Amino acid sequence: NIQAKEDAMKVMVIGGGGFYGRYLVADLLKFSEAKILVVSRNPPADLANHPRIQTVACDLHDRDRLCQLMRSCGLVIHCAGPFQYLPLTPLLVAIETRTDYLDLAEDRRFNQEVQALQPEIEAAGITVLTGLSVSPGFEMLFAEMGKHYFAELTGIRTYAAPDTRKHRGPAMFATMLMGVGQPFWQPEGGEPRLVHGWTEPEWVEFPPPIGRRLTHLVLEMAHLDLLPDEMGVGTVAFKAGTEWTVLNRLLNLSARIRRRWGWPRWERLTALVRALSWLMGRFGKDEGGVIFALTGRSHGRELTHRLAINARRDGGLIPASLASIAASRLISGNLQASGLVPLNNWLTTGELLDELRGRGLEIWWQPDGAAAWERLPAGLPANPAEGLANPTGWPTRRVGGPVRSAGVR
Repeated sequence: NIQAKEDAMKVMVIGGGGFYGRYLVADLLKFSEAKILVVSRNPPADLANHPRIQTVACDLHDRDRLCQLMRSCGLVIHCAGPFQYLPLTPLLVAIETRTDYLDLAEDRRFNQEVQALQPEIEAAGITVLTGLSVSPGFEMLFAEMGKHYFAELTGIRTYAAPDTRKHRGPAMFATMLMGVGQPFWQPEGGEPRLVHGWTEPEWVEFPPPIGRRLTHLVLEMAHLDLLPDEMGVGTVAFKAGTEWTVLNRLLNLSARIRRRWGWPRWERLTALVRALSWLMGRFGKDEGGVIFALTGRSHGRELTHRLAINARRDGGLIPASLASIAASRLISGNLQASGLVPLNNWLTTGELLDELRGRGLEIWWQPDGAAAWERLPAGLPANPAEGLANPTGWPTRRVGGPVRSAGVR
């Protein structure tokens, strides 16, 4: 019983030495009592000095070694690259060892493969949350929040302004360059539309201190399926842009070249682009943010309300925070869910905003027609619409299921 309790409090973080993995590990140390097993091909020496962290060298594809390590943990979090064409190995091992599983995966195909494993996940009796990043994780929660502003929620457009000061790993750069000029279908007005990565420039005003950014469509991601299927929205888009407008324009030019001639394969230049990014990062900014522009109908009018998450420092915390929140709640037994858990209602709106504010993240609000952003230091944004089908309809309960600690069977 003592060993089972210790295992339940041990979290295995695959890729814990990477850019987002480090944010995740630091957040878990601060907001949980978990012991952490950092698994990486080349474990960073500095993490091994913490009394609650153990580091182990292991390849993502080494199924036998992963199985051995996972049997001593109550929860595994997968945040390693590559972020496109992600292998299923950690999830398959989690099913085999009956270990709860979380990941930060954004890839559309990966999500489809995970959805196909739902019978095996339920048979194993484990909790699985996939996509706990900005997309689709935060998008689904903010769509659930936002649907109560409208008689009908019809679309969600997400805009990301990443920080650039801290250096990201090669997996992120390879993923970004892989998407340059690549075609994919995304829903618009309920119909599929062919688009290309790093095209369709759009200037967007973020809350302070970020300000105006030039953004572009980025990648084919899981939200393109999940938001229409689970939330019934007809329009979905995700755009991003750094504070370096010239870099954004170069990526757009590269996309147009690849779209016209089918070459070059920009991902082959990952090492060069990463080196240039490191140099630019010496002058980069540490803040980051994300906007969720929610469109819907009310009283015969089409409205767009905007909600935003802002980090005045450590912008990379935003994509990593959702997995840490879920992990802490699983470990403490406060997450009432099992099986393949829907992303839109495992947290109530109040719980989500409290968790974000507790991490020093700001919530901003811009209702339809407003000229400026308004910061919300506490509570929920006021509903500007009248006569809604559910005027007080903020979500007040999570998805059902037995309360249990991670790893306790």
